[in-house]
Amino acid sequence: MPDFQFKTEDEIIDDIRQDLEDADTPVTDWTSGSSNRTFWQVAAALAAQQQYMLQRLLNLFFADSDELIGSYLDRRVLERGITRKIGTQASGSLTLSRSTPAPFDILVPAGTVFSTVDRSVTVETLQDATMVTGQQSVTVTVKATDIGADGNLAINTLLIQSGVAIMGVESIVVASPGLSGGTDTETDDELRARFLETIQHPENGGSVSDYIRWAKEVSGVQAANCIELARGPGTTDVVILSANGLPSTDLITAVQNYVNTKKPTCADVLVRGPQAVVVDITLTYWTDSVSPLEQTITDAIQKYIATVGVGGTVRVSQIYNIVMDIPEIKDMTLTAPIQNIVLTQDQIAELGNITLTKGT
Repeated sequence: MPDFQFKTEDEIIDDIRQDLEDADTPVTDWTSGSSNRTFWQVAAALAAQQQYMLQRLLNLFFADSDELIGSYLDRRVLERGITRKIGTQASGSLTLSRSTPAPFDILVPAGTVFSTVDRSVTVETLQDATMVTGQQSVTVTVKATDIGADGNLAINTLLIQSGVAIMGVESIVVASPGLSGGTDTETDDELRARFLETIQHPENGGSVSDYIRWAKEVSGVQAANCIELARGPGTTDVVILSANGLPSTDLITAVQNYVNTKKPTCADVLVRGPQAVVVDITLTYWTDSVSPLEQTITDAIQKYIATVGVGGTVRVSQIYNIVMDIPEIKDMTLTAPIQNIVLTQDQIAELGNITLTKGT
């Protein structure tokens, strides 16, 4: 079907004038400001508005249209029982410490707020905790105050007190294994893609595409894979991935419970996380920069490793390229890994030890 062609008000008036002449009812006075032209200008403006609304309706009807966004997209996908996945808050623990034993009990009440140094992430304690007299540290459980993957913080990330200060606390860092579980609310593009996938691959009684779709319908699941006959005849494993890599136990349980409501009664389905394959990096780099580049290199490699996904391939050439893309890097040699690392359909790459040496 050809694209709808908009016409300007003047073009519509020209069409009206031609139609009148073809019908042997010509109007002689078309000068600007005349009553006749003013009458037809009003009619042309209404016609232009109608054609615009018709085009808008077409764009709001087809799910692949970039104009179908926000609440309009929410209403469209709801026709198939699909709702936008709301993001989740990151959670974990902080270690509050001091350099000398506490001279008295230091209470950290529930609701105490801390933030990253740049104040981009704020967390709140979930229950009271006390650094007892004579101790030098205490661990407190926290949850990010905002939804989003930005709340996922690495171990030893430094935080500062926000709001009412806790006297006697000198250092606040993220405890092992870090803050995790934070995910972003599903974007329009992600929701649209999931909706189109539902249309293009309708449910088929527990097919591979069914299990992948069911898993991805749970908030917190970034990607999923399905392995048939994983544990023998009649078994299926669903491997899921969260926004920050390996899924939490809570997320696995949530997906398992949801899939159980969808799967065929006799199906033996196990939801689990992927197996982590540790990738150690050893490289030497040359630069004229006097500023340290280790963190920049590490962040670039970590970002790449996170994009490999389940069943992907860690490519030596890609590691080389992303490091060489750093403007300050003049040259580099990579001694580990020495060849591509090909993952199986239930494996994910995880950055291990990274050894960086500045060449001279």
